[in-house]
Amino acid sequence: MRQAINKAINREELLKVLYKGRATYTYVAGYYPDLPGWDPTWEKRFPEMYGYDPAAAKRLLAQAGYPKGFKMKAWLYPFAGAPEFIPLMEAVASAVA
Repeated sequence: MRQAINKAINREELLKVLYKGRATYTYVAGYYPDLPGWDPTWEKRFPEMYGYDPAAAKRLLAQAGYPKGFKMKAWLYPFAGAPEFIPLMEAVASAVA
């Protein structure tokens, strides 16, 4: 189901609209290329495994037993270190709805 949710999110659009092109992808949370343990294949594998593909997202959800989608909760709250948190979560929630 995690893969389906990831495939439902249009990161290019979020990068362009929400972040105004001033952000970069995080392929694995907590890692970036200059850190020890970085695996350069993560960036290459990401599009196939988690890239935006709404049809694949729906197919994966159906395979997981959710052919009509599912409900989930997201707690939205202001976070001083990430002012974009609320609109980001709203965008993600609408993508997987």
